[in-house]
Formats: sequence, structure tokens, C-alpha cells
Amino acid sequence: MKVIIKAEYARLIQPFICTETTRYYLGGFYVERDPVKGVRIVATDGHRMVVFHDDTGLCLAGQGAIIALPKEAVRLCKPGNRWEPQIRYVEINLGADTATIHIGDPREASTPVGTFNGVLVDGTFPDYRRVIPELPNPGS
Repeated sequence: MKVIIKAEYARLIQPFICTETTRYYLGGFYVERDPVKGVRIVATDGHRMVVFHDDTGLCLAGQGAIIALPKEAVRLCKPGNRWEPQIRYVEINLGADTATIHIGDPREASTPVGTFNGVLVDGTFPDYRRVIPELPNPGS
């Protein structure tokens, strides 16, 4: 099973991830399939929450997955320079528990720039829909 998101979202969501070790299940961001198109990327530190919609994303995980990227992986999510011709993506292989940062879409021709092990967080992410009961349809 696999999850693919734009690396920009993995970088922008970092300030909303919890740093408390007792709330380990909030120590990463949650990715789930959007019912219409793409994926939703959610993070909370218990006080603040953000939900991104990546319409190009892919989530083949049944219930979604909690991902915690190491600092070096987050650093690689930022383009090397502003003239970099392609968008960077994060590809998470759930079976192997790895994350690979790519220049370009990994579903097409891409260049991997780093692979990291142990990125999955074992736990249940809270139901964020209780706080945001109805998310707008991205197509409207």
C-alpha cells in the first residue's frame, strides 16, 4: 500500500504537529483518501489544527496512515532552488515503512533524493471531523 503527496504539504504542516511524547499518535500528520478526489492531510497539536487537500495525492491505505517524517526528510521537501523545474513529492510505502522524497511525480519519471525508514506512527488519529463537521467540496 502506498501514499503519495506533494512535498510542499509535508513541509507546511510541520508547525501543527504535536511535540509531546505522551501524545505520540499526534506526532505526525494523518493522510486519508478524500471522497471526491485526492487526499486530505491533517495535523493537530491539540490546540491548533490544519487540513490540507492535495487533489493530486494518492492514498491506497484503507483507514489512512499517520506519518512522522524526520527533520532531514522535511528539509528535502523544500526545492533546492526556485528554478527547480518539477514539484517534489513524498512517496510513503506502508508495507516497508519507508518514505522517499522525489523530484517529480513518482507515478511518472522522477528522481529520488532521499529515503527514510520508520516513518509510520502506530496509533489512531482522533476524528478531526468532530471539530470540522462538514468540509467543503473541493470541486465547488
